[in-house]
Amino acid sequence: KDSIDVHAARGDVEAAEKAFLELCAGSQGSPPLSRSQDTTLHNLVLKACANSGDVDKANDWVARMAERHVVANVRTVGKLVEAAAKRGDIAHVRGWLESLPSDVSTNRILFSIAIDACGKAEHPDEAARWLLRMESAGLQADVIAYNSVISAYAKLGNVGEAIAWFRRLEGAGLKPDVVSFNGLLHACA
Repeated sequence: KDSIDVHAARGDVEAAEKAFLELCAGSQGSPPLSRSQDTTLHNLVLKACANSGDVDKANDWVARMAERHVVANVRTVGKLVEAAAKRGDIAHVRGWLESLPSDVSTNRILFSIAIDACGKAEHPDEAARWLLRMESAGLQADVIAYNSVISAYAKLGNVGEAIAWFRRLEGAGLKPDVVSFNGLLHACA
């Protein structure tokens, strides 16, 4: 397991896959893995996909999980969203998050990843929609989520929206940080 994680942390999908297969081959004759252990090992390979931004491989591994009846969890979805986010693939981010059962999609981390991904891909309206969905799900967005929206509007030179979201950040009772102010400065530059 540790060798898969080491490769995953580096985003080395090929090495993580190889370590996964070696671990599975080495466990022949051993007691079968629990559902949780099986999910964890698959998620480690998905972590490699996420860290490298390899959405296609991530899709392959999710299909493999389904074929083997491996149960996906919040971390599985998080890794899928991270892989798409790293590549700026907003369509996959949206697709994966919108297809989730309601109890999984109300996870603050998943929403934050989506907001950040949309912001980095210069889709500020989409980032703002995810922030609003997060709040409508009863989850409090943090300064980082607001900063992603502010910065995304700033990158496109949309001063009015950047200022509006800065004000929303303050209205939510949050304290702007250096990134918040830098976003505004960038918008005005």
